[in-house]
Amino acid sequence: FIGDAVLAIFPVEGDPRAACALARDAAQEIVARLAETEGPALRCAIGVHVGEVTFGNVGAPERLDFTVIGSAANLAARLSEQCKVLDEALLFSGAVQNALPDDMTTLGRHDLHNIADGTEIFKIPA
Repeated sequence: FIGDAVLAIFPVEGDPRAACALARDAAQEIVARLAETEGPALRCAIGVHVGEVTFGNVGAPERLDFTVIGSAANLAARLSEQCKVLDEALLFSGAVQNALPDDMTTLGRHDLHNIADGTEIFKIPA
């Protein structure tokens, strides 16, 4: 259960650059649309990572929940949490930066909860 969060997956078929580009574009669209809303400011915190996960329905027949499990999902969630610390709406992992190197600039290495070693985090310059 992730509360008021959304976890979106973009399946990788062959070259991961296409999935990374789709995820980047969707995230940027969310940020842009929230900026256009009238009334109180709406903020988001989006972490984008690419990696292997296990996904599917889990639970008893009378209550199945679709879930995504794995270290890649965990890292995406931790990047989302780090958005609040760094006051950024959108952060990317090194794996995404490797797939889309021209788009990213580093924010350095950061310790993330339950992630071994410091994680280099990237953003798209304004």
